Amino acid sequence: MISAEAEAHVLLPRSRGGGCDDGLFVPLRGDARSEVSIVGSELVANGPMYQRGRRVRIVGIEDIRVCDVKPFAVAVRVLQVSMPLVGGIPAPDEIDELDASHVVKCVALLRSAPELEGTFREIDAFVNDVALAKTRAYYITLVTGSHVLRVAKHR
Repeated sequence: MISAEAEAHVLLPRSRGGGCDDGLFVPLRGDARSEVSIVGSELVANGPMYQRGRRVRIVGIEDIRVCDVKPFAVAVRVLQVSMPLVGGIPAPDEIDELDASHVVKCVALLRSAPELEGTFREIDAFVNDVALAKTRAYYITLVTGSHVLRVAKHR
């Protein structure tokens, strides 16, 4: 079974007047008053399924052929967007908009995924090893021409 959040991201063309290429879409299942429109390089989601209404930037488009066998040929267009239409956390569009609070939220979101637990355990161990090494030794780095000499001195 697909969750309601996932269904909000599967969009079908809304045909008005026989045409389906007017840039309006409805969610796969949900409130018929909800719709998503393409405005320039953004998706604009409105209606009860998309609580506050949301504008998200389209960052990529990919056409995928699901089946090539006629008469069952099916192609799907996948829009890659800057953030989910429902749920998720707001992410900055540009690197200079990134601040410490965004990083903390993103790391917390990633740490909540059970499949990443082992990865974060290894990262934490590495960070602890580096912190421990910094307290035990310091380095003198000499740069001469194209040679770099690094000498470790233990405290």
